[in-house]
Amino acid sequence: ADFDIEVVLVVELLAELIRDGKLVPSVSLERTITYHDPCRLNKRKGIWKEPREILRAIPGLTFNDVDRVTQWSYCSGGGGGLPIEKPELTAAISANRVDQAAALEVDTLVSACPWSERPLSAAGADKDIDVIDIHELLAESLGITVGGSRGGYGEHGGPAANGGRTA
Repeated sequence: ADFDIEVVLVVELLAELIRDGKLVPSVSLERTITYHDPCRLNKRKGIWKEPREILRAIPGLTFNDVDRVTQWSYCSGGGGGLPIEKPELTAAISANRVDQAAALEVDTLVSACPWSERPLSAAGADKDIDVIDIHELLAESLGITVGGSRGGYGEHGGPAANGGRTA
């Protein structure tokens, strides 16, 4: 059967909703950020503009973009089963990625990749760089309290209540 359905990724949908004025981030988040391009979005799907549209729509952010975008983006070391097979290599690659972010004088590294976020968070803790998912950051700017592994953020404390920084 032939269905007339367009399949899009969440970041594509969110960027479109922001462009159309149907989603309006309004809570100012005072952070200096950069964005980590996930391999699956960027290198495989060619999606790199939409996450940046989302980030530029969030009030209060200072966005220092990386010098490598599209297929030349930096690796996090978090994909392809590498963290299981070679955790020490994952840690080294993630530390290198966080060093590149630190050179941009940011306090937050944003990504849309759950595989990247864990090793980047571990590496970021050594550099006092918070790692956050783009969807969670957008939710905070929409006034939505984010729970889960980042429980306690938003109105209950943490970066959103602390000017973007952890205590």
